Amino acid sequence: SVPCEHCAEIVSLPSMVAHLSVCTKVPVPCPNFCGRNPERGQISLHLETECAESLVPCEVPGCETRVKRKEMEEHEVTNVHKHVKLMTARVLANEVTKTTADKDVPQDVATIKLHMPGFEAKAKGMKAGEQLRSLPFFFQGFRFCVSVYPKGRWESSLMPGCSPCPEYASVFLEREGYEREFTL
Repeated sequence: SVPCEHCAEIVSLPSMVAHLSVCTKVPVPCPNFCGRNPERGQISLHLETECAESLVPCEVPGCETRVKRKEMEEHEVTNVHKHVKLMTARVLANEVTKTTADKDVPQDVATIKLHMPGFEAKAKGMKAGEQLRSLPFFFQGFRFCVSVYPKGRWESSLMPGCSPCPEYASVFLEREGYEREFTL
């Protein structure tokens, strides 16, 4: 037995030819004939990220052209006018959509979609008054976060006359130095 010169795996001499035909570290010619010899296990990565002969899509939205990677710079230079028109049309379409949407939605309203991965598992072991906080986000120039108290938040100063109710969660929208409760 000897080590493979490419991957260092110990292989019996009679099995070496078979091993070399599947070894992921053996350099093989690029199937697009670009002249490179990536490792067998890296062929897909080579084709997706660096092969000069691979067809790649133009990154300009709306330009449906696919050219060889080595020709992309030439495509970009010769199609500047087309690309500017496509981008201008996209910006104008977004402005029309934004203007139309702005008429329907008051400027002081935001829709918040709260996603807390593993919420049930984290909440299971928590006690009343313990919180989970979202990452911060900005609205109208202010930094906010959402705090969720899975077993409820009970403080007599916040809710006089109320007692803890662990079957309900409390949700707070918090701003630096400013806190208000809202109902979902």
